[in-house]
Amino acid sequence: MYFGNLTLVLSDIGLPKLNGVQLFEELQKIDRQVKMLLAGGFIDPSQKAQLVQSGVHGIVKKPYEPAVILEKIRELLDRE
Repeated sequence: MYFGNLTLVLSDIGLPKLNGVQLFEELQKIDRQVKMLLAGGFIDPSQKAQLVQSGVHGIVKKPYEPAVILEKIRELLDRE
């Protein structure tokens, strides 16, 4: 499966069949440069640390305001 040039993916952590972390791991196999921003409700601090350690670039807590997501996306896209 080819996705073209992915720069950033915004996904919920709790997806059916394939959770956000598993999605990130699959995307990393395709393109190691892809940035991942995950959204979720309650995120256990140890799970959050594990996500960041695995390479997830950002985590936002739901519910969130659109401006917060846009700001985080801009920050990630501008980061080298």
